[in-house]
Amino acid sequence: RDQPRSRGLGDVYKRQITYNPTMSVSDEELYLLACIIDWEANSESYEGKLAVANVVLNRVRSSAYPNSISGVIYQKSQFSGVSDGAGSPSAKFQSRINSGLRSQACMDAAVEALSGHNNIGGYTSFRMISAANISSMSSYVIIGNHVFH
Repeated sequence: RDQPRSRGLGDVYKRQITYNPTMSVSDEELYLLACIIDWEANSESYEGKLAVANVVLNRVRSSAYPNSISGVIYQKSQFSGVSDGAGSPSAKFQSRINSGLRSQACMDAAVEALSGHNNIGGYTSFRMISAANISSMSSYVIIGNHVFH
């Protein structure tokens, strides 16, 4: 059952949050999810940010990927420039983590996705439209500059 929780993220984020009962996350994982949204979709609409959050959560729920937010995010060759290849953040992504979110909407999208709002179904991947071979995809959703599949 959904449990309201107050997250202890200091000045980064404070409010009552209701999470999807199928996923429990630490403060650090919640912040990391917001950071990957910031990294991949800061210039996208809120719906695009929410979609990126759901790609990560769909992967966590899939047996084909690691079973944690950090495991998914730092998996080798998954999110461009994020991992050092050994399961830790690259220097550039660590700098982004340290500097904080550029948009409150990134945290809001992370919270909303964890609360069960999914705008992309079960898709586990996305690409820039300009780099995607859409004609080879049997099913996809386009949101902003990304195609989710």
